[in-house]
Amino acid sequence: GGGLVGYTNNATISESSNTGAVASTLTGSGNRVGGITGQVDLTSKVKNSYNLGAITANTTVADAYVGGAVGENLGTMEYTYSTGTVTSTCSSGNYAGGLVGSGGGVTYSYFNTDPAGANATSSGGTGKTLAQMKLQSTYFSWNFDTMWSIAANATPALGDFNATILNPLNLAANSAAPTSIQLSWSSPGDAVVGYKVASLA
Repeated sequence: GGGLVGYTNNATISESSNTGAVASTLTGSGNRVGGITGQVDLTSKVKNSYNLGAITANTTVADAYVGGAVGENLGTMEYTYSTGTVTSTCSSGNYAGGLVGSGGGVTYSYFNTDPAGANATSSGGTGKTLAQMKLQSTYFSWNFDTMWSIAANATPALGDFNATILNPLNLAANSAAPTSIQLSWSSPGDAVVGYKVASLA
């Protein structure tokens, strides 16, 4: 199971996040649990995503794949991080890690090594302290122009939340029909592609 998706088959998970705890009681062998998804297959990818929630797998059976972001990664992962604690009670075949429980194909991705136990290692990604994960300089090659933003004393978030909202130029409203209004304006910048119109009534 996963915080967003249980199993990723021939798909891409992008610009996604999980902030809630993921807890699973496993009743069979070969189970996968992750903050984003339990398993990524050979034709799938996770990118530009993050997990902040704690991941817990309770099981007494063998072979549990438990990761901060992905339990088992058979595909690829990039520009992804996890700070959530990872806990697994599997007695044998316990594949647990701060970012990925098992698998490779991970680039430009990070996990928090501060908690004890499973978070100290990962099958993929680079381990950093929580303090380091709050520094933009940690995230080599990440897009902090249009994809990610980072506030003081915080880990990265998706979206440019510090962007200035630009007012439209030459705004005009015309009554196109008795029940509708037609709006027209000039864009104040190339980055502005549209505005949301809402009633204040």
